[in-house]
Amino acid sequence: MKPCVKARQLVLIVVHDHFDLDYTCQKDVRTGVETMMKVHRMHRNRMHAYFKKFPSKEAALLKPHPDTMEKQWKELCDLYTSKAFMKRREQNKKNRSKLTVNHDAGSRSFQRTRACMQQLTKARDEIEARRAAKEKEL
Repeated sequence: MKPCVKARQLVLIVVHDHFDLDYTCQKDVRTGVETMMKVHRMHRNRMHAYFKKFPSKEAALLKPHPDTMEKQWKELCDLYTSKAFMKRREQNKKNRSKLTVNHDAGSRSFQRTRACMQQLTKARDEIEARRAAKEKEL
C-alpha cells in the first residue's frame, strides 16, 4: 500500500475519533476530503522546500526531514529527482513565466472573482442611479 493511502486512512481514523461528522451528508464529506487534500498539499510543499535546500539527492538523503521517516524521505527524494517530476516542474515554470496578469485573489477562483466584480459593478451603478435621482429631486 502506498504511503499516501496509509496516511489518508490514519487521518480518517483521527477525524472519526475527534469529530462528530455526518458522512451521509455530502457537504461534510466534501469538507473532510478538501481539508485532507489541502493538508497533504501543504506537507508536500514543505517537504519539497526542505529538499531544495540541499545541493544533491545524496546530501538530502543524509539528513531526512524531522517530520518523516527515513523510508518516506527516500521515496520523496526519489520523486523529486525523477524525470517526470523534473519535466513537469520545468513546464510549470515556463507556463508561469508566460502569465501576463498574476491571479491575486487567494483561494477564490477566477470565475468567482469575476462574478464578485460584476456584483460590485451592479451595486455601484445602483448607487449612482439613486444619487442622480436624489439630486434631481432637490
